[in-house]
Amino acid sequence: MMLELVSKSSEDNFTNAIGHVQTDSAKRQGLIRRLSELASVLADEDLSHVRSLTVTIPSCTKHLPSLVEFEALRMLDFQGYPGLQGYDLNDIDELFQLKYLSLRGTLISKQPLGIVRLYGLETLDIRDTHIEELPSKIIPNGIGNMSNLRVITGFNITKSSLGALEELGNLTSLKELHVQLHSRDGSQNFERYEEILLSSLCKLGSCKLQSLWIYSDNWTPLRFLDSWSPLPSSLHRFQMTTDYHLRKFPKWIAPALDSLAYLNINLAKATEEVLGILGEMPALISLQLSIERCGANLLFEEAALPKLEKFELPFFPL
Repeated sequence: MMLELVSKSSEDNFTNAIGHVQTDSAKRQGLIRRLSELASVLADEDLSHVRSLTVTIPSCTKHLPSLVEFEALRMLDFQGYPGLQGYDLNDIDELFQLKYLSLRGTLISKQPLGIVRLYGLETLDIRDTHIEELPSKIIPNGIGNMSNLRVITGFNITKSSLGALEELGNLTSLKELHVQLHSRDGSQNFERYEEILLSSLCKLGSCKLQSLWIYSDNWTPLRFLDSWSPLPSSLHRFQMTTDYHLRKFPKWIAPALDSLAYLNINLAKATEEVLGILGEMPALISLQLSIERCGANLLFEEAALPKLEKFELPFFPL
């Protein structure tokens, strides 16, 4: 069945793997819609109709044509590609139709300046790279004008400029936000970063934000989260990865937040009131709860958490 699917995809010019036996068939058709691997044969292809490009072969940088030849590209994926630093990304702003860009798992350390001119971009994934900062206003049109962005993952708040962080709140289409927040990254005004991040989150929470993931080091407090207002009514997932435990249960996590399905939270203390609030969350499917000290028996009443499928509660030795 899979062989028939690959064959049919090639015949219809929907997909093509360079170096695969189907390559010659696709060349005869004169049109390649999708590529999964690259090699030197690309130099002989018409790339103007390629919609999706995934680069995986470590040695293919020297054979990869200029980005300007992929004028119809909508998805560009370099995930895990070790040779990206040797490839010229300066023309990336010529990809006017680009919606998805992944640099995840590459060794790249700086984002191409043209990224802020990709106004149609919806997903920017820079996880597991040496890139840590949000692109700032390097030109008059900064990240705040990338109004179609729906996903941003993997940048460090405290290594970005305050201006870029403030513009983050203008991305009203943003649905998924994945950030790092380290108080010991050399910032001289960490409280200011907290203040602007909170302001941006308040704007995003009242729009379309569905997922927020925050990673911080052991020394970074996240107390500002308690002041998130108004209620992030569309929030579906919240996750904090840190050794820090919130001293107070955030006010915005309440039964009225009926969209929240996945919650990963660290609390200094679990009281009966906190357990009561969690027990009334109508949409929770997964609850990961880390507690420094327990102030009450962990008891949920009958009929609490009606949709819960997964509950994790780590225990730490004294």
